[in-house]
Amino acid sequence: MARWLKVDVDIMSKQAIRAVARDCGCDVANAVLAWFRLYSWLDEQTADGRLETTHAELDAVAQLPGIAASFERSGWLSFDGDTCTVTNWDEHNGQCAKRRAEKARMMTRLREERRAAGIEVRPCPQMPRRK
Repeated sequence: MARWLKVDVDIMSKQAIRAVARDCGCDVANAVLAWFRLYSWLDEQTADGRLETTHAELDAVAQLPGIAASFERSGWLSFDGDTCTVTNWDEHNGQCAKRRAEKARMMTRLREERRAAGIEVRPCPQMPRRK
């Protein structure tokens, strides 16, 4: 099975990413690259978004000094001693989130194939959003 990360198409406009760029003295594109390095590594290290690590180790993984502290200020990471927790890990990066995204992509592809074959496809009912 392919390994992947869920990335919002508007990641470059996320306040936390822009804060990393400002805090670490880099442009937004390099902040996104550092985020990708960090979250790719985290995806390998934790199933639940919690792991024992330090700011310095996360900075080294991302290859951007100060990124861990910046994400902590933005609320994307929290530290309790040497335990780091990635905020909303299960919602965005856990296996359930990946399965949901994979299923949504599969259903979109199936609907497109049916439309191309001339089969009527009814729109999906909208689910209420969680607050």
